[in-house]
Amino acid sequence: MNSLRSIFRSVPMSFLGSNMSRLARPQTYSFRSAINSQTTSGKSLMFWKWTKWVGLGLAGTLATLAISGALYQVISTKIDAKKYPPIGKLVDVGGYNVHLHTTGSGGPTVVLDAGMGCNVLGWSLVQPEITKFTRVVSFDRPGNGWSDESPLERTSQNIVTELHVALHKAGIQGPYILVGHSFGGLNACLFARLYPNEVAGVILVDSSHENQMEKIPMPQMNHTMMMLASRLGVVRLFTHLPVYKKGVAVFPEQIQNPLLAQLRTTKFMRTVLRESSQFKTSCDQLKAAGGHLGDKPLTVISAIKATSVEGSGLTQEQIDAIHIPFKELQKDLATKSTQGKQIFAEESDHMVPFNQPRIIVDSVKEMVDSLSKGVVCGDRHTEMAKTL
Repeated sequence: MNSLRSIFRSVPMSFLGSNMSRLARPQTYSFRSAINSQTTSGKSLMFWKWTKWVGLGLAGTLATLAISGALYQVISTKIDAKKYPPIGKLVDVGGYNVHLHTTGSGGPTVVLDAGMGCNVLGWSLVQPEITKFTRVVSFDRPGNGWSDESPLERTSQNIVTELHVALHKAGIQGPYILVGHSFGGLNACLFARLYPNEVAGVILVDSSHENQMEKIPMPQMNHTMMMLASRLGVVRLFTHLPVYKKGVAVFPEQIQNPLLAQLRTTKFMRTVLRESSQFKTSCDQLKAAGGHLGDKPLTVISAIKATSVEGSGLTQEQIDAIHIPFKELQKDLATKSTQGKQIFAEESDHMVPFNQPRIIVDSVKEMVDSLSKGVVCGDRHTEMAKTL
């Protein structure tokens, strides 16, 4: 025991101190590292927990908004359908209905086909005036207005066939004066070429042209996003903005709300996208049918003003790239008949039926009077005039 004490005493304290400190440090550092590691791990875990909860919260909010928007669209569409019933007659053309709005009496019968994205209500400043001197029929292409959607592709060929069937089933016989605005003009030209014996004359209102795709760069549309916006009620909300209401302010108040209601449906958006996606095919169909109307009376009404940038979704450069070559195509349309002529809607942009309806009414009246009096040259038109 004494020897152990002597040995212990013989060891310098400095040696013990230095070695004891070396033995103690690794244990102290290891303990601190463990604490720091646990702290860092805890912070990371906390961060990911917060991230997960924030992400779930955002996802839940977006899902709630999406469901609410979809319900808003469906319910509002049904309310509008009850509030604004068809103003004309629904005609079955093969398992689905086409809406025809017929007014007036006498002949020849004037048939109105609206531009892409428009319906019978878009003729509300034109049809009542034509009614004063002859029978007039406006129609909703399948998928537009009060017409059902069609299972067929939205090409001019199918549209013209549907219109022809609807007119005959409704007991509305020719001869017809076809009035087509924009895309409706493309359809009118094809109708006149497929059923020449039933067409007395054609009036094209700032009409599309069969060579349009080659001459004019068409703006690209994101179909997926547009359909999503429609299904979730976003488009419906936008139609309450002043720019939309300004666009229909030219119509009587009783027309404005039903017209906007038709533009808010998902069916409408789907149809516009289907028609636009088949536009080149429609142009090709018109080319294949032949490029001339013979000696049929033809009036081409061309807008002078370019479309306004406001509310169009296009830049001024895009509008210029469309408007300038479009003017040249309008001039060419007047050469599609030996009885063709071009007149100008100086106070209107592309939406002539909205902005300068009188020029359309006057053109129709002039053609009706000419046909009735047998003024139009050619034996066929003289014989046709005798039947009116």
